[in-house]
Amino acid sequence: MVKRSSWSTLGVLFQSLVRFGTNAIVGRIGGPAVLGEVASAISTATLLSLLWPSATGSAASKFIARSRGKANPDEARVVAAHLATRTLQAALLLSLAAFPIWIVVDGGDIPAAFAVSFLVLSYSFYSFTRGVQFGAGQVARATGWDIFTGVLGIAGVLVALLSGARGIFVLLPLSAAYLVFAVAGWPWGAKGRPGLALRHEMDGFVALGVLGTVASSGFLQLSTIFVRVSEGTAQAGQYSAALMLATPPSVLAGSLSMVLFPAMAESWGRGDLVGFKRQTDQ
Repeated sequence: MVKRSSWSTLGVLFQSLVRFGTNAIVGRIGGPAVLGEVASAISTATLLSLLWPSATGSAASKFIARSRGKANPDEARVVAAHLATRTLQAALLLSLAAFPIWIVVDGGDIPAAFAVSFLVLSYSFYSFTRGVQFGAGQVARATGWDIFTGVLGIAGVLVALLSGARGIFVLLPLSAAYLVFAVAGWPWGAKGRPGLALRHEMDGFVALGVLGTVASSGFLQLSTIFVRVSEGTAQAGQYSAALMLATPPSVLAGSLSMVLFPAMAESWGRGDLVGFKRQTDQ
C-alpha cells in the first residue's frame, strides 16, 4: 500500500502541477480576464462532472477492488460494465446541459459552449477511468498515463496561447489530453449485467458520493462561477489564482485516499477484517 500511495501521490501531484501550470501560463500570457474565463469554464465542467461521473470513478475504485478481494473476476467485469454505462449516460446528458449553462454564464458565446461541453465529456471519462485503474490495482499505470497526458495537455495549452488563441479555446488541448487518458484506461473488455441487489448498491453509493462531493468541492467550483457572473472575468481570474494557491495541501490527502479505499475494499471482499482494521489504523 505504501508503494501504491507513492505512485498515487506522484500522479496527483503531477496533475495538480498541470492545473497550476495551466492557470499560471494562461494568466501570464493571456491576462486576468482570459484566466477568469478559462477558470470559470473549468469550474463549470468540474461541477457538472461531480453530478455523477466523478462518483462512478470513486465507485469503480472500491467495487472493482472488492471483487478482486473476493477473487471474482466475473463480478469485477460486470461492475466495470455497469459503471461504464452509467458514466456514458451521465456524461452525455451533462455535456448537453453544459451548452445552455455556459451560454447563460458567458453571455451567449455558442462556439465556447461547444468547447465547454467537450471538456465536460472528456473530464467525466477521465474521472471514471482513473477510478477503474485504481480499483484494478494498476496505480503505476494510471500514474504513467497521468504524467504523459499532463505533459501533452499543458504543452498544447502553451502552443495554443503562443499561436494567439484566447478564451475557452485554449482548453481544447487539455480536453483532448483527458480523452486520451480515458481511451487508454477504459474497461473495453467489461461486459455483463450485475444482479439487482449489486446494481442498487452501486447506484446508491454513487448517489451518496454525489451529495458529498457537491457539498464540498462542488462549493469551491460554484464560487468561481459566482465570481465570474457577478464580478466579471478579470476578478474571476484573480479569485482563481488565489484559490489555486490555497488548495495544494489537500492533494496529499486525496492521493492517499485513492489508494486506501480500494485497499480496504479488497480486504473486505476477501473477508480479512483484521487487515481491514489495520489499514484503517495505519
